[in-house]
Amino acid sequence: MRRTQTSLFSKTSRTLICLTACATLSVRADAATQLLAITGDSQPGVAGALLQLVTQAALNDAGQAALLGTLKVGAGGVTAVNDGVAWLLSGGGKQSLARTATGGAPGAGADSFTALQSISIDNNGTAAISATLASANQGVWRYPGGSGSLVAMTNVSAVPEVASAKYDLFVAGLTQSTSGAMVLNGRMAQGVGGVTLANDRGVWLYDGASSALVTREGLTTVPGVSGGKFQTPTATSLNTSGQAGVIASMAVMDEVNSQNSLGVWRLAAGSGDLVARRGVGNVGGVPSASFDSFDNVTINAAGQMAFNAGLALTAGVTTANSSGIWKSTGGPGNQLVARSGSGGVPGVVGADFNAFGASLLNDAGQILFRATLTSGVGGVVDGNSIGLWSIGSSGNQLVARTGSGNVPGVAGASFADFGALAFNASGFAAVRGTLAVGAGGVSSANDVALWVLNGSGGGALIAREGGTLAGRTIADLDFTGGSAGGDGHARALNQTGQLLFKATFTNGDEGLFLYTPASTADFNGDGFVNAADLSSWKLGFGTSPDAATSQGDADHDGDVDGADFLQWQRQITTSGAVAAAPEPAALSMLLSGMVAMCLRLKRGARDGATM
Repeated sequence: MRRTQTSLFSKTSRTLICLTACATLSVRADAATQLLAITGDSQPGVAGALLQLVTQAALNDAGQAALLGTLKVGAGGVTAVNDGVAWLLSGGGKQSLARTATGGAPGAGADSFTALQSISIDNNGTAAISATLASANQGVWRYPGGSGSLVAMTNVSAVPEVASAKYDLFVAGLTQSTSGAMVLNGRMAQGVGGVTLANDRGVWLYDGASSALVTREGLTTVPGVSGGKFQTPTATSLNTSGQAGVIASMAVMDEVNSQNSLGVWRLAAGSGDLVARRGVGNVGGVPSASFDSFDNVTINAAGQMAFNAGLALTAGVTTANSSGIWKSTGGPGNQLVARSGSGGVPGVVGADFNAFGASLLNDAGQILFRATLTSGVGGVVDGNSIGLWSIGSSGNQLVARTGSGNVPGVAGASFADFGALAFNASGFAAVRGTLAVGAGGVSSANDVALWVLNGSGGGALIAREGGTLAGRTIADLDFTGGSAGGDGHARALNQTGQLLFKATFTNGDEGLFLYTPASTADFNGDGFVNAADLSSWKLGFGTSPDAATSQGDADHDGDVDGADFLQWQRQITTSGAVAAAPEPAALSMLLSGMVAMCLRLKRGARDGATM
């Protein structure tokens, strides 16, 4: 036993002692871009039918994708009526889930699909589809294992907790958590089951075989508002615990009036709390102010919420400082994240925020947003007034800014604007950006590209207009923005850093591609695993919880410790590929405990100490 233990310690000590030598290596952390589907691909099970266009796609954490597309009219018997398809893409294979005007929709008898409207996929590989039928009924379907089952449909007597009622309309799109639960915003047909205009709207949760009413207008008590009754509640997001982010107005009665009837709630079946309300004060970070409007309400896996809001123009609040982003950390109340006209812009001393785009909240509690700055303040001009910022427990950072250079993969270029955004729990952002024409050889033929950026100015260029993929020249690029699934929205960026994106080509073809980063130890996002990443790990060592990859969290467990060093060491010595077999748990624990020794040994070596 002693020899074994000594051998283990010796091996570990040698690893730690040679840390400086290892750090001199510089291994590329090249990513892989895989073609999943492209114009001309065969429709599974239909001879001669070919894919024409990719209309929508979603990704899960296992790298599986769900696709909505159209088939080429005239090939394989395809017409303008039956050209809509839904596919599951997994492990290099394609499986047809649904097709318009072809057979009956699951659970709907002979009624067939006429329009496939939106698609999502959970971490178990179950796709969800919202669609319209030939009868004009709307519905939502799940496809576990590729076989479809009906979740809910209009004009069917199956409304949870409202006996004999029928759905009349579904609104606000498809929301599916990463665990597969779904939240539906529904309107019920009046005159059936006691439904009237005053109580026909509601929010319902479907979790596998179970279902429940979350809230209903006119009948449900409103958390945080004595005597209040909801009016038009709308769930905008859903987490894995069944909590929904809800924006709603209330009926004017008792203490509720037209000035304080709008609010934001965190609701689950049978429970909930008020996060923010119009016209009643309690604005985090702005004493004596009141909210006036809300937008982009979202929730993450931990139950934290974020939202954009406008303030009422009262004492001290003007049009120049009335907009902002707020966050709720899990209970009633909220805290200020960023506000217009109030300074405090990370990375731009003396500047003021002017306007904000939709905020993205990841599962680590960080918030990413696009914002414009006020020109003429803090050296800001029109050419450098747009940026991306990340705000969270790991620090407040400027991620990218127009007119300021530092564009990964395009030397001498500057960003001109930012479009679609996605944000995962490791703190990495996927960005569709445009470049300023002129500098760095940028022209109108190559000014659009996709990047994955970290919070410290680094990142990787994924694909660029004018470049080639699948032997074709790229004309445009895009992806579905969002917060990596923690909010229940369809995602293109997952928690492992994979990005699902669409490329449109100069010949009119369209393709769906999956970008996979080859390394989780490229902490600074510069495309290499080397000493610079080790420096990031050292600086971030001990960070917990909510550590980001950019701080040295290679195994995505929320902290920076010896296990992350082990990942770095594997990847620097195996050409950037993560080793398949993990080290014994004892060694990982030992590494965690030996980090301080490692640093002392290095200091001792510099001072001439012997070992």
